[in-house]
Amino acid sequence: MNIPAIPSSLLLSVPVPDIDLLDGQKLPSVGFGCYQAKNAFKSVSAALRVGYRYIDTARVYKNEEIVGKTIEAASSSGIARSDIYVTTKVNARSIR
Repeated sequence: MNIPAIPSSLLLSVPVPDIDLLDGQKLPSVGFGCYQAKNAFKSVSAALRVGYRYIDTARVYKNEEIVGKTIEAASSSGIARSDIYVTTKVNARSIR
């Protein structure tokens, strides 16, 4: 699965400030949420193409696997995996 290029006019043109984490990493302060994404591969691919580097998902959304595959495809299309942050949430009832 390749992620096609997108015109530069559609790329994020406003710099997004980072949040400095205690370990020295920088987390983008604006992320792309996957809640109710009808086609998670297409929407996350588009988000990555336009410049999002912080992806938020959750177990209850039932799209974590396709989000992972999308990130893998993005990595093979030139977006460094190390530049992408992913957060997820686990329902408290799932924890024992």
